[in-house]
Amino acid sequence: DEDLNRIWQPSQVARYAAMPWDERSVEAKQQAELLEQLDRELTLAQGTVHFLDLHTSSAEGKPFVCIGDTLLNRDFATRFPVPVILGLEEQVDGALLEYINNQGHITVGVEAGQHDAPASVDFHEAFLSLALVSAGCMQSDELPRYEEMHDRLCAAGAVLPRVLEVRYRHTVGPSDRFRMRPGYENFRRIHAGETLAEDENGDIRAPETGRILLPLYQGQGDDGYFVVREFARFWLVLSALLRHMHLGRLAPCFPGVRVHADDANTLMVDRRVARWFTIQIFHLLGYRKKRDAGDHLLFSRRVEPA
Repeated sequence: DEDLNRIWQPSQVARYAAMPWDERSVEAKQQAELLEQLDRELTLAQGTVHFLDLHTSSAEGKPFVCIGDTLLNRDFATRFPVPVILGLEEQVDGALLEYINNQGHITVGVEAGQHDAPASVDFHEAFLSLALVSAGCMQSDELPRYEEMHDRLCAAGAVLPRVLEVRYRHTVGPSDRFRMRPGYENFRRIHAGETLAEDENGDIRAPETGRILLPLYQGQGDDGYFVVREFARFWLVLSALLRHMHLGRLAPCFPGVRVHADDANTLMVDRRVARWFTIQIFHLLGYRKKRDAGDHLLFSRRVEPA
């Protein structure tokens, strides 16, 4: 009935929980069943919780991981020898990873490959094995074929940048008649002006040069494709330094910026001062989720796990 990975806003979770069972959508019922299991495990957990959300996609391509941009999420994600995508989870509302992350846990989204590809199963197995070791649950010599699975992921990510950030998201609706042109796969290079798809209004061209991510080759979904570009190590180090110094506390001192009245992790920014450089500064400080709110833009950051 709806996208299971878009219904995890706390207000929506509460609204579904208050509905009679026979009035809930298929996904609302699945959500209730998942929550029963998740709440039990999170309550019983001792020590740090590492949460992985395992996915496949309609397009071919190399495996990767995506995170909400907190320092602990970064640390965990970069232990996998595949590309790490910044800003992907912040592009959408109601994702499960954000719901779990904002409860104070470390979260990573795993994209293993095309839905029906046998290799996607192997990559998911490899991710889980490396996660168990990275999280301190097991030693590598306790897992059969650990080195083989580590090498499999290394080979998959060998020629790709280690960290990339989302530069553009093309959204689609049911009435758009969106059709991705054939042959695109994750991380294929694209050039500004290149025709990537068509819809009822004609050709859809790449807004800038970069790499394509998650091109849509199925009937469901509201993400047509993403454009990503390499995120330089210099900026990773600088953003980590700024956050360790807690300089994000100074963001409300910028002209036209104030903290949202209902959410301490969201900034309200007057559109007249929201220029490119200002947005990049917010990204460095962890405020990667941008939303329109009339005369203002809202910039939100993920809760940093304790």
